[in-house]
Amino acid sequence: MRPTLRTLLVVTMIGLPMDVALADSGSLDGKWGFNLNLLWAKQERKDNAPVFTSGGTEVDSDSTTTTTWTNYSLGVSRFVQNFCFGLRYMNNETKFENENSVGGNSQTTTTSGVWNGLGITLGFMYGGFFSTFNYFVKNSYTINYDDGDDATKYIYDGGTAYALELGYGFTAGDFRIGPQINLIHFDYQDLTIDGEKESLDYDMSDDQIMPQIALWYLL
Repeated sequence: MRPTLRTLLVVTMIGLPMDVALADSGSLDGKWGFNLNLLWAKQERKDNAPVFTSGGTEVDSDSTTTTTWTNYSLGVSRFVQNFCFGLRYMNNETKFENENSVGGNSQTTTTSGVWNGLGITLGFMYGGFFSTFNYFVKNSYTINYDDGDDATKYIYDGGTAYALELGYGFTAGDFRIGPQINLIHFDYQDLTIDGEKESLDYDMSDDQIMPQIALWYLL
């Protein structure tokens, strides 16, 4: 079976310090920036509509589907004037858990998709506004499926992954905090299923627009 989890989560924002005070647009030359970007959300859907057997008999059912999004990235960067460069680690996970009971028989199915990347960051900050570009030299998209009886693991990798971040930060001492938007792209060349690797003979990619809260500490 081919999972259809698509949406990327991405990657990135860098620890980019910026003299983000509303009135201060000074140089950040020589500073180090340590950064955390975070998005977490949860949705729960319940459905107790009855189902019918092939013979037309009505059977009670109860289904609960929980979806969680846990997306974060960590970065460290160095500033030269208002430009910065550094390293970035990104981990974005989307998880679906379905608990289904039909006629007294219960089953739990879990599917998770994780976009993971390690790479470099280039950015520019001025007057509170920032823009960064993250290129992931090592990246993958891993899907885990488990229905209680069988478990399967799919790993897509070997392609190109990058992210563009745009945002604004507000000053609180040496900290900067504010909203940002991540524009993320992953594409893949290889697929590994339960340890068996093969080259893809078709195109596959993920694109995502992701809002996040970005936090920096400037040193």
